[in-house]
Amino acid sequence: RLNATSMSKLFDLMVMGVKYQVLACKFPEELVQTTHNHLNTIKELISPTSTVTQTIQEVKALFDSKYQDFNQYEFIIVRQTLLKFFQEKHVKVSLFIQENIQGING
Repeated sequence: RLNATSMSKLFDLMVMGVKYQVLACKFPEELVQTTHNHLNTIKELISPTSTVTQTIQEVKALFDSKYQDFNQYEFIIVRQTLLKFFQEKHVKVSLFIQENIQGING
């Protein structure tokens, strides 16, 4: 188990990873594929017999039903809202700094 400090650092690392992925989307519609990738990865990490697998499938279905009829403008609004949320998140990630993805200031 992780202690509170380690869990907080892990959360910050995941937030910065998602921030990078949102920024890397060339088209707002790519957010759907990014979300599907995250859900599929979670599904791969857990036991196929787990009840979480069914929950992930339900989340994917709800997600798809919500966003399937979005037009480009609506996806732009979603992306802008996410970017606004991430705007104040500045956590240095050594791997991002080494790869020149992130500046020294986070």
